[in-house]
Amino acid sequence: MQTSSRTHLRPMRRGRWELPESPTRLPVLYVSLENLASESGPALHVAAIARELALLGQPVTLVQVGPGRKLSGVEVMSVPAPGPGLFQGASLRRRVDTLVQKLLGEREFRCVYYRGNFPRCVKAARKRGLKNLIEYNGMLAAEMRVSRVPCLVQLLTLARERAAAKLADAAIAVEESIVTDMVQRYPFMEGRFFVVKNGCETEVFRSAATPVTAR
Repeated sequence: MQTSSRTHLRPMRRGRWELPESPTRLPVLYVSLENLASESGPALHVAAIARELALLGQPVTLVQVGPGRKLSGVEVMSVPAPGPGLFQGASLRRRVDTLVQKLLGEREFRCVYYRGNFPRCVKAARKRGLKNLIEYNGMLAAEMRVSRVPCLVQLLTLARERAAAKLADAAIAVEESIVTDMVQRYPFMEGRFFVVKNGCETEVFRSAATPVTAR
């Protein structure tokens, strides 16, 4: 599955995975916690993947957080962002889980693609015979240590990551080092990875018109 001419897709020697055949062009269900209206780096990344899958003729149903924004050829489904609080993250995931499981129960999809760890959604999709693909953009354990996330939250987050990874049919990593680290942490993921190098959205990021001089 190649999403962009700017994105380099290379299967790891450890394994291969192909998008399930769908003669009727069933949509891919794309699940994310990003708010497309924020125009953050991760939100732009999610929007680019969804948009270019649509350009390739693959219908996409994208689940995201907040008001979002329209994407050509993409059905955007939004869950309201919870208010600030200690359990904001847990509340948000429950809302996403509820919407995704509702969609899985009411519609047909080709497969489910995740940016993030959603073990309940992965389990629900597997029960319906759907393939699950998870994208990894970094090592969550290292990121939480650097950010000084409380130990209990780290344990719960890593337990969720492990549960989702164990049920995934395939995984994408943006660097080979991530594959090495993930397989070392979760040996059962051996043979499931593809490496997709990060690309640059030239419509969004452009070279400066004049050279920037350091001061």
